[in-house]
Amino acid sequence: MLISIPIEMNRKFKRDKGLNKLNWILSIALYVLLLLAFVDCLGIPCTEEYNKFLCDNQHCIWKAWRCDKENDCKDNSDEINCENKTCNATEQFRCNNGLCVSRRWLCDGEDDCKDNSDEDPTMCKNRPCNTTGQDFQCAHGKSCISSTWKCDGDRDCSDGSDEVDCEQPTCLPSEFQCSNHECITSRWRCDGEMDCEDESDEQGCPHKDCAANEFRCSSHQQCIPLPWKCDEDEDCEDGSDEQGCPARPTP
Repeated sequence: MLISIPIEMNRKFKRDKGLNKLNWILSIALYVLLLLAFVDCLGIPCTEEYNKFLCDNQHCIWKAWRCDKENDCKDNSDEINCENKTCNATEQFRCNNGLCVSRRWLCDGEDDCKDNSDEDPTMCKNRPCNTTGQDFQCAHGKSCISSTWKCDGDRDCSDGSDEVDCEQPTCLPSEFQCSNHECITSRWRCDGEMDCEDESDEQGCPHKDCAANEFRCSSHQQCIPLPWKCDEDEDCEDGSDEQGCPARPTP
């Protein structure tokens, strides 16, 4: 027993010493990180002399992030004009500035390369669409887009031809179909709020009866508590609760 006590104390001392050393290392590492962050905020010039790179959008990044195949600048300018950069020939197109973009973005009317080389008129004019059904050819300009973008609700062709002659969606029995073919839940029909983009869910609705302690909006489809009338806050969808209110005395 007399021997075990010093041994245990020695073990505890070594363990505490090891923990103190680890804490010291972590503290130094944290100090270095904070120092780097502080130095980065001092307004040091964004030049190669300080191992910095200035993006086209004036964002400043570390020079080491240049040409690392990641969009650190958020405008791809750190990945332009990179030497020895190879693109996946089967899936990507190499822009004139060295940037790699998806071949699906070729001739889609958008400047994905940032130098417009993916929209080169000569290339796009002579580029045939994929005949296996993977591409859709726009009516004008002969641009090709992915066939999955056809009738998806977004105008991907500059002429909007990818959204022409699309089948109208069929609403579920529990849904109401707006005049613009949009589907909403039937519970939103005639609830006093415009849920359809064309407001057709609030058209042709019967007048709604309000309680004695409620105010009926001019639309006749919405009731609000009487205290909300003339409280300088539009609670009715049509704002009728704030119309014809007496002028408030100026302080």
